[in-house]
Amino acid sequence: MSPATAQRNQLSVLTNGLPNICGWESEVAIAVNHDQPIFLPHSKVDLSQVNAAFACALHMHQPTIPAGANGELICNLQHIDF
Repeated sequence: MSPATAQRNQLSVLTNGLPNICGWESEVAIAVNHDQPIFLPHSKVDLSQVNAAFACALHMHQPTIPAGANGELICNLQHIDF
C-alpha cells in the first residue's frame, strides 16, 4: 500500500486519560517506508533564484526531570518563547 492510498485514521489526543503515543506503528511504517517524493511536485517559489534558506524545527521530546537541591521537577520548555 502506498502512502497516497493508505487509510488515514484520526488519532485521538487522549486514550483513557493518557496521551495516545503508541499503537500506530503500522501506519507510521506505511508513511515512512516508501520511495516516493515527500515534497510538493510544484511550487510558486522559483528555487533556482533562492540564494539562502533556513529552516528550524523544535523536537518537543523534553522530559520533566527531578533536579535541584531538593529534587524539584524541572522542564526546560519553560524557557522557550512560543
